[in-house]
Amino acid sequence: MDDRAVEFQEKIKTFDKEMRQWGVFEFLKNKIDQFRNAMPLISDLRDEAMRERHWKELKFEVKEEFDETSNEFTLEKIFDLGLNNHGEKINELADNARKELKIEI
Repeated sequence: MDDRAVEFQEKIKTFDKEMRQWGVFEFLKNKIDQFRNAMPLISDLRDEAMRERHWKELKFEVKEEFDETSNEFTLEKIFDLGLNNHGEKINELADNARKELKIEI
């Protein structure tokens, strides 16, 4: 997914100066940047080492309840919950989960 986002970023850089002034250009550029910045977050959230205890800690951190196993837990839901604003905590949780998994094995 990140490769495709990079392709889009490169493609919009080739737009002429007039097109870059359009509001839709800025909107698209911002959405691509936002998506690319969220990729590490998504990788951490999808990490198989994440256990129920890690999810509980994340829910406590963001002060929101959600079902991470639900089909409703989409990229849009991640942004709606503001999880993108907790990237450091999520990275810390995923890193700890990976370390704990190594000990468990």
